[in-house]
Amino acid sequence: FHPLAYRFQNWPESLIVYFGTLVSPCQALIEKTDAGLLVVPDGELGTNDCRGTIRESVFREFRRFRRTDGEEYTEPLELHHLYQFRLAFQDSSPSACWQAKGLFKVMSDRVADALGVDVVLPHSAIKPALKDTSRWKDPAKQRRSFRGSVVVGIREVSRELEYASSYTLTAHAPEESLQLEVLPAAIEQAQEVTASAQEGDYAALVELLGKDPKVLGKDNGANTTPFGVVEAMLVADGEGNICRHPYINRKLNEILARWAFWLCTSGGFYMPAFMLGDDGVLVERNGMVYSVIDWIPEHAIATRLPCEKALCVRYPIRMYEDLLPVRKLSTGELVQLLQAALGKQGCVLTESEAEELLNEQVLLDGACVLHSGTAKMNGGDFDGDQIA
Repeated sequence: FHPLAYRFQNWPESLIVYFGTLVSPCQALIEKTDAGLLVVPDGELGTNDCRGTIRESVFREFRRFRRTDGEEYTEPLELHHLYQFRLAFQDSSPSACWQAKGLFKVMSDRVADALGVDVVLPHSAIKPALKDTSRWKDPAKQRRSFRGSVVVGIREVSRELEYASSYTLTAHAPEESLQLEVLPAAIEQAQEVTASAQEGDYAALVELLGKDPKVLGKDNGANTTPFGVVEAMLVADGEGNICRHPYINRKLNEILARWAFWLCTSGGFYMPAFMLGDDGVLVERNGMVYSVIDWIPEHAIATRLPCEKALCVRYPIRMYEDLLPVRKLSTGELVQLLQAALGKQGCVLTESEAEELLNEQVLLDGACVLHSGTAKMNGGDFDGDQIA
């Protein structure tokens, strides 16, 4: 028998679909020769669809490679984010090996010690799914624990981004939005581009066309598009003489034509984008572990955006139903909802304790939190999907 065949349960289609989990490029990678891992049904211990947790002290071992101004160094990953992971693990038996993919939240060492594990994963994160039920730690609860070697990689970290609008979005916009929101923004941007071109301010022109000269040569994930030669030459030439060169002039016209097409068909606006997160909470009090999920209402979001209402957009937009109107929950509402959800389990939190828990596990940087039912309506799960 072959180890790779056993890893994918002698299932060729599974190998084709999930082999990429083992070879995905990652920002940071660690290996633990003796780690405890617990697999539970989705929704238990604060997990959700493809979203698990990792011990804080283990997470702090991650170091991310950086290169700035010709110097190379490593830095630790920041806490209070969502982390898209790839994971491979092997039980005490050499033939018992699996892989997983999804999202991590970080759990405190107190919670991890109470559970006696380093990583908690939902069934949905294991690819392909576990089939051998004879080795489950608790068959009634469908839990299975492992102890052995684990390799974990962090592929992406939640961060605030911007998505450009598209014609598939504006095609569904009501007439009122087109007249009062989309059209005025498009006209304003067209005026800014025209003024920048007429004044010879090519640095501002390049930035307006979607490429920020401030990050030239420092692509650490902030760039959404590569910085081309033409754009670099326009920024470097402060006098504007280079635009008279036939090649540069032709390329500039092509760039402006593409931008004008995008402006006329999509409205030319940008939307804040986030990694899709869930509201799962895992907390320890007096030696007891409590957890809740899906405690925020459907058609509501928890995020740090300063707005009252929003439209959740997940690309590719296939139909009108992919655009979900939602309302943003205030911090006060979130505190009350969390207190009530944990209170039903006998975990009583003060207002300040509930708010601290919110900031640690729900209102994470670069995350937009949805009820799992709402996320499914939007075509998403919690494995690193982006939402605008």
